[in-house]
Amino acid sequence: MKRVLLVYPGFISREVPLNILYISAALQKAGYDTRVFELTRYLKSPSISHPLKRILRGFADLIDSYSPDIVGFSVMTVGYNITKEMARLVKAKGLKVIFGGIHPTILPEETIAESFVDFICVGEGELSVVDFLNRYFSGGDYTHVKGIWAKDENGNIFRNEIEDLSTDLDSLPLPDRDALAPHYYNAELTGANVLTSRGCPYPCSFCQNKFLLDLYDGKGAFVRYRSHENVYRELETIIAKYGTESFYFSDETFTMNKKRVLEFLNGYKARFKNVLFMCQTRIDRVDDEIMAALKEAGCHQINLAIESGNAGIRNNVLLKNFTDEQVRAVFGLAKKYNIKTQSFNMIGIPGETLQNVFETININKELRPDRVLCTIFMPFPGT
Repeated sequence: MKRVLLVYPGFISREVPLNILYISAALQKAGYDTRVFELTRYLKSPSISHPLKRILRGFADLIDSYSPDIVGFSVMTVGYNITKEMARLVKAKGLKVIFGGIHPTILPEETIAESFVDFICVGEGELSVVDFLNRYFSGGDYTHVKGIWAKDENGNIFRNEIEDLSTDLDSLPLPDRDALAPHYYNAELTGANVLTSRGCPYPCSFCQNKFLLDLYDGKGAFVRYRSHENVYRELETIIAKYGTESFYFSDETFTMNKKRVLEFLNGYKARFKNVLFMCQTRIDRVDDEIMAALKEAGCHQINLAIESGNAGIRNNVLLKNFTDEQVRAVFGLAKKYNIKTQSFNMIGIPGETLQNVFETININKELRPDRVLCTIFMPFPGT
């Protein structure tokens, strides 16, 4: 049985990286042995040595003990520097490297040109990676696989069109949660994070979704939903295996489809009594009926993005397209039904003044979310 080492070159605070766990599950279903390496223990480990040195030492030890046949990385731009160091270590041990994730999806040419990268997966990987590895390990033609860019033994690069989107999400195996320590599924505040859908149709300027919408044009419906029963079975499995007491539905817009979410919540409250959950959604995708249903089903917190207290910046720069009145109304609904709120905010936005920053502060002071998250603007490729 071929061994595949999957690397998440980041730290886990609450939400686990479901993308790499879905890939692990797909590979296991296809007959591969997998292992996942992530960095959290090295961040929290008490030591005076440099974290990168400890990470590379631990990573090298795992490669030596596990003896993988190939190593795959889930790559984000923000963690690219540490990913490069880890990939160079893999290459020094004579192993092939495949990069997947949002960074190579948005910057495929730059990524495949790296000396420490042999293959990249562009877009969602469950179908592409399995097809590629089946061909690669059987001696078949691995250079013509949808969603895969590959270098052959002579360094020639083969660029293939993207794979169609998986429209039947129920056909995909559930994430390989056993790849991570059980305590991650009883995280403070969030419990275990679960996706009930994939894709977001909104082209916010600071997000990669507009790029992905264009990339997948003509490749299937971008917003896709799992069946209620498929989600319920996953929740029951998580509770049975890990003793999970609450969930976080981390869909980008949990309440996108009103009819669907009301049906889902109705089934949830009947099947999961006293199992609280939280979710995130957009200001303009919530109304009184949805908020009431959320509360009745066990929602204890809803995460909502304000982003900027200045409507011009919010709508003309960030392309959020909702008003201050809508923001106030939805936070008011949450208070009406006694659901806690968390606001997402951003400062340092292009064109923003100090006065605009205080507008963001002031609208949060007015609305009084139970939790306030504020990030500093960081430009990323593809946004």
